[in-house]
Amino acid sequence: MRAIIATGACVLLAIGAQAAGGRQPDARPPLSGPVVPPRLAPALSLVERAFDGSVRAPDRPPEEAALDALGLTAPDATPAQRAAWEAASGVLAERARMLDHAVGTNIDLLVMLSVAEGTDDGLDKLMLGLKAYEVLAPLRAKGTLRAQIAGVLPEPERAEFERLLDEYWGSLVRDRRAQPKPDGGRPARGEIILAARGESFGREVERSFQRLVKSGELIYRYATRGIRLSVPQQRRLRELAADHAAKGDNASEEDNRRLFLGALRTLHVWQRPRFVRNLQGT
Repeated sequence: MRAIIATGACVLLAIGAQAAGGRQPDARPPLSGPVVPPRLAPALSLVERAFDGSVRAPDRPPEEAALDALGLTAPDATPAQRAAWEAASGVLAERARMLDHAVGTNIDLLVMLSVAEGTDDGLDKLMLGLKAYEVLAPLRAKGTLRAQIAGVLPEPERAEFERLLDEYWGSLVRDRRAQPKPDGGRPARGEIILAARGESFGREVERSFQRLVKSGELIYRYATRGIRLSVPQQRRLRELAADHAAKGDNASEEDNRRLFLGALRTLHVWQRPRFVRNLQGT
């Protein structure tokens, strides 16, 4: 449809030019063929649909997907666009750092939340939810991710960023409202957005968890809970954990033993019992 409109507009402009000034000189070679109007670039969009036509949520925060869609790192990007990309990347890096800290220092809470999800204990879920809300206070204090990224973008990139997100959320709400709930009613807009944001944040937590696993930080934090370590001890234990984590699923029993014995040699005698209890989960 856009190509048809563009073609029609070019024809009208050509007719108008001829009517106003007569026949225009043709600088093209006689056998060069007709002029084909350029196609309009398709509008950017975050909306992707599954096989059944439903809107598919991105595997990362919509704000992050919208930022990438702007093409601020393209070869022809301006210095202002590249600077905006650096600033926005800094926002995402700081968010990841804060989330990694929250996840890494609250493994037990994550486990309890996961267990509670499969129970009918509403009070337990509420209390754990309040605890998680408190843990994430520093992250919330930064403001919404949308506002943080929009705040470092120049125009017209900011407007396009906002448009992409508005279109995505509008499409998602329309799609979800078309799907009746078990009681036959239709979910409200706020209910849909809250659920979708919760799912998106859950994926962020999962990404954070995987980062901690791959870096060895999860092993380090879990094994050293409640142990007061010197700076050299922290450095050495992180090195051991990172080396072990780099082996991934290929880690052998010998690798596990090397990690355990290396940690014991790094710890003082009075620190070792707590280290062992941590590994045993007691």
